[in-house]
Amino acid sequence: MKKTLIYSGVIAVIAAGLVSCANDYEKYDNSYLLDNPETMTLQASSSVLELFEDTPADEAVLTFTWTPAREMSDEYDLKYITYLDLKVNGFDENSALRTVENPGVFEKSYTTEQLQNYITENWGQSVSEETTLSFKVVATWEGGTKYIMPEVRTVDVDVQPYKPLVFDADVVYVSGSAKTGLAKETVARTLENEYRYAKVVTLQQGELTIPTEYDGVVQYIAPEVPADFVDGEPVPARMLPENPDETAPEEAGWTIPGSGDYRVVVDMEKKTVTIYSPDNEFNNPFTVEWYPNCNLSYKPYTTTVTQLWIRGDGAIKPDGGTWYELGNPLNVKQSEADPQILVYDGAALKSGRNSFAIISQLEYDANGDGTKETFDCNNSYVFAPTRVDSDGNGYHDGQGVDINGNGIPSDKGDEEDGVYTKDANHDESVTLGVWMDMDGGPDIRGNYFKTPSGLNFIVFDLRNMKVKFEVR
Repeated sequence: MKKTLIYSGVIAVIAAGLVSCANDYEKYDNSYLLDNPETMTLQASSSVLELFEDTPADEAVLTFTWTPAREMSDEYDLKYITYLDLKVNGFDENSALRTVENPGVFEKSYTTEQLQNYITENWGQSVSEETTLSFKVVATWEGGTKYIMPEVRTVDVDVQPYKPLVFDADVVYVSGSAKTGLAKETVARTLENEYRYAKVVTLQQGELTIPTEYDGVVQYIAPEVPADFVDGEPVPARMLPENPDETAPEEAGWTIPGSGDYRVVVDMEKKTVTIYSPDNEFNNPFTVEWYPNCNLSYKPYTTTVTQLWIRGDGAIKPDGGTWYELGNPLNVKQSEADPQILVYDGAALKSGRNSFAIISQLEYDANGDGTKETFDCNNSYVFAPTRVDSDGNGYHDGQGVDINGNGIPSDKGDEEDGVYTKDANHDESVTLGVWMDMDGGPDIRGNYFKTPSGLNFIVFDLRNMKVKFEVR
């Protein structure tokens, strides 16, 4: 649409220079205003502009030009000041972009990158809507014996920002012909990684699409190169814009070969999508087989780890006392991205010496004779730090060592220089925000992490035996 230029009228100029009292008027000579009428004009290269992301970075896409202001005597110095702002801001001093132009310059140009950044970053406008910008040029005189009213011109331009194909999202979905049930389902951001979205979803043979919404704009996470299904491997991805008719782009689909529950993991930072088939072993939770009391003559006890208990200073006894080896439930959550990642996100834990058990008390047929044996908390299976000897080898072997040669392993550590050194009672200070090594077993139940106060977020990576402690 054509925009109307706004001029400061001669009448307004004269009125501003006069006073209401006739006697006061006699004191001023304003005739020079009539002898030097305003001459400056302003125009924009376009009144409506659409930005495109692939425009060369140094290419000017919007230019404002103006003609010189009226000539005054040599006793005055003339300078031009330009302003760019949202029209709704009205050139507010806190929002307008102000530039004092060099002498002899009568134009101001902007690139796509500049306008896009000003609109979205500087003024926080949505890329999904057209934005009206106002440009103003002010000619002002300094020096001389009389005040010269500035010449001011403004012009408006409607600008449509481009919709950047970015790997970011306010919401991620799964949809497509492979999706059963609801046509579209939300994929949640994982607790342990802000850049990762994951969901286990029931699919059938067909095409899976991954639409996203970012700043009101719909885009699709698509394979970088269309290909057959790859099970459990990160596949490079790209962003594709939604079709004008609001349908999915032709190359947005991910091939799904058959029916079942698939784990879909979208990594925005690495720009990859990993899809695990129902038969992929990655979907199996952490399972451990262990021997209570480190006795290898027992029938092993098998545990699938989906919950953890905190033992030590951070646990509270039923009577309110401290240091509880049976432990309290930590109420961890299994990650949708990896069933062997458990996340604690809750109230701050008490500081001190703490370990994390999967079993604190146990009753089962350990001898295979039909009679259940009872094992107390002193035979817990725990996740805890392990010591490393001077050669870099861990003392811990997970089940104990048969140092007496009688088939019954002790809870001593590995042999170093011919001497068995007990691995128990080793404490390790926690470094917040850093992945730390840990191990699991019944023979390290005397080992503890020394956790700080305020700790309220823990990620247990059982697949890689790592743990990270944070205060959030």
